[in-house]
Amino acid sequence: MSGPFLPSWIIDFVFVLAGTTSVPLRVRRSPEDWRTK
Repeated sequence: MSGPFLPSWIIDFVFVLAGTTSVPLRVRRSPEDWRTK
């Protein structure tokens, strides 16, 4: 593993974790900001 490059499965795993954990928090915290994205 060289530099910041990550295997695709790690990227997918991180995105799944980020999607399941941070999206509901973001929706609860600021719905207006979520709607613009």
